Amino acid sequence: MYHVGTAQSGFLQAAEPGAHLLANLGNFGVAVFFLLSSFLLFQPFALSSITNQKLPPVAPFYIRRAMRIFPAYWLALVAWSISVTPEVRASGTVVGKLLLIDQYDPNSGIFTGLAVSWSLAIELAFYIVLPIYAVILSKLLGRVSSPNRRIAWHAICLAFWYVPAVGYRYWLSTANNGPFRYQLWIFAYLDWFALGMLLALASAWLATGGSLAQSVRDLANRTWACWTIAGMSYASIVILLDSPKMIRIPLESFLLTSLRYALQGFAAFFFLLPAILGGGVGTGLRILGSRPMIWLGKVSFGICLWHLTVIGWLPDFDSISSARLRLLTTLAIVLTITVAISALSYYLAERPFIELSRRRGSVPRFNRQMSASRGTHQIEQGVFVK
Repeated sequence: MYHVGTAQSGFLQAAEPGAHLLANLGNFGVAVFFLLSSFLLFQPFALSSITNQKLPPVAPFYIRRAMRIFPAYWLALVAWSISVTPEVRASGTVVGKLLLIDQYDPNSGIFTGLAVSWSLAIELAFYIVLPIYAVILSKLLGRVSSPNRRIAWHAICLAFWYVPAVGYRYWLSTANNGPFRYQLWIFAYLDWFALGMLLALASAWLATGGSLAQSVRDLANRTWACWTIAGMSYASIVILLDSPKMIRIPLESFLLTSLRYALQGFAAFFFLLPAILGGGVGTGLRILGSRPMIWLGKVSFGICLWHLTVIGWLPDFDSISSARLRLLTTLAIVLTITVAISALSYYLAERPFIELSRRRGSVPRFNRQMSASRGTHQIEQGVFVK
């Protein structure tokens, strides 16, 4: 919706009612993406650490992540380069774009090639950091046998992820501290990843027989309350920015930058909280848990990768005078074509590599079962069972 509103329909440029709400939707999507991935990927590490067991092997983790991301990304990048723009071939940074490291190259243009790759590059950096962090923390907690003390130390360490994130954004907020590409490095988003890891820690703690405060359980079981807080956080960002245009860190105060990132993280956190730690009740969660939505979740990586290419294929609908109608028309066409291509991408280019990576290394069963936060759970031979 954000990219259709900015790139194709001209909805934001027309300053239509609702443009302010749409302008921040792309950043909200990235925040949800980062929190979801850190929640899912940190789960097995958190479980192993809390129970003082051997951590999942690192090498298979890296293999699975690479095979999950790169084949589908390369296919979409080639399609973009051939059918939309030759920027990738002309930029001289083909290797950097293929390996998702071009935003660290000062000679590479920002957002050339497949523009959504900036968030994948940050995600790739998190893949590299996560097992290293888990191994180091496991070594430091080697002599701590109490699960209560281990999870307390985990929570404290996650709180310290905020320190480099805030410090880095303070450095960016000072005058002329580096080009815009520095905003696309993982350091600016460590607190978002920490929020997802906190959800994984709470989920693993419940699975080992631990308990959360009654107030936390009550809130997580009230989807409407969590989503109201998420909506209020999102609305606060819109009010603070008071502009349908994207604000870059050097152009705003450090206080505004800090509030914007914090509120964005809170909006994503409370949006996900009932689905992860709640009781699975409520109309919203039933819709998200329906078969069509689960299937869309399977092909969602392709939707992320292909929608900009589909937008690039479409003509400008200048004959439609209403910007709002252009938005709805373009969105319907883009979604229909993108979902169809994403399905082909998943079944032909993604799933074969997913299955191959699983054969090359064991997959922690915690990730393949339902979130270990509902009902009664126990640990049986180091594996979650309900």
